[in-house]
Amino acid sequence: MRLLLILIFIISFGFVVVTAQNPNIINDPKTLPPAKAEKFAQAHSQIKSNLPFQTNEQLSYELRLSLFPIYGTIGTLTFTVNDEGLSQPKENIPPIEKKAEEKQSERDKPINTSEATAINTNETTSDNKANNQQNVVEKKVENNIWKFTVEAKSKGILTSIFRKNINDVFTSYVNKNDFNITKTIKKIEEGNKRREMVSDFDQIKQKVKWIDTDLNTQKVVRSKENPTLIWVTDIINGWYVMRAQELTVGKIFAFPLNDEGETYEIEVAVLAKEKLETDDFGKFSTIKLDMKIFNGKYIRRKGTLHLWVTDDSRHIPLRAQIKTGFGTVTANLIEMKNIKSL
Repeated sequence: MRLLLILIFIISFGFVVVTAQNPNIINDPKTLPPAKAEKFAQAHSQIKSNLPFQTNEQLSYELRLSLFPIYGTIGTLTFTVNDEGLSQPKENIPPIEKKAEEKQSERDKPINTSEATAINTNETTSDNKANNQQNVVEKKVENNIWKFTVEAKSKGILTSIFRKNINDVFTSYVNKNDFNITKTIKKIEEGNKRREMVSDFDQIKQKVKWIDTDLNTQKVVRSKENPTLIWVTDIINGWYVMRAQELTVGKIFAFPLNDEGETYEIEVAVLAKEKLETDDFGKFSTIKLDMKIFNGKYIRRKGTLHLWVTDDSRHIPLRAQIKTGFGTVTANLIEMKNIKSL
């Protein structure tokens, strides 16, 4: 299952996430040190005030493995931003919608003949008003949500040599007003394995409920409910939070990332400014970042993840490279659409 999770961090084979006993897990907000809380608050304020993307932005990457004597393409990743929302959960229906439901319940009850004329006269006007108000509420809910999607597909030597057929879709729903995550959905298709993992975030109660379902049997395999911070990211929208930060050489920033019901601290160091030559888009001025996810931070295995982003306010990731004892995986941007203007 971790295969595609690590593909989203630009890697492809069997790394293990740290266990719940690891001190880097920060589920309980009561135990969060003030210094970390301040770092997270700074990262949160940046994404709320400085969106580096726009609706319908799409970034596509080709992943290549270098593992002597094997070299070649192993897959693609496509990141997409949409202005779409979740349908309103029934248990969270606003009062105006509950009134509409109550009206329906009242209409279903038997009525006296003498009352029928009066009810029928006023019913159409009041129902139309309720329906119009309900439509406004639902539209507001939908238009107030960012939908971030990552599609990962295997190709090349990953399918021909390693027999790994991957077709996964990860989706993250985020409130536009405060960039608080509401739901994460991972749909996994890797050979015969078909899973769906859903994380539901309750910002008011500061809890996350995670459920892992085997789609072949429709049975829940694992589940957990944990406290979490009032603001967290996930492995999808965390990339966009990172892009929104002020990237000054020498700076180290951090943000909380929740995955499978556990919250981790992700640190990113701004290393240097470099020129980068790309095959598809020419030469760029870039900023080199070090994402500190290995060595027990988020993944047990030793390694490095470096990222090169454009040296402008959009911080578009052009290249990512992971190096471990297993080999090197490089992700290069091959297509970009609907990029925000400077």
